[in-house]
Amino acid sequence: MNKFISRTGYFIGLWLVGVAAVSIVGLIIRAILN
Repeated sequence: MNKFISRTGYFIGLWLVGVAAVSIVGLIIRAILN
């Protein structure tokens, strides 16, 4: 059970990092285009 929780937390962390990276890249592209 503990291993499952840590693995779930790891995937949630990866997902949050991915969402942050995508939003930052989107902002950079928008700034370059404008």
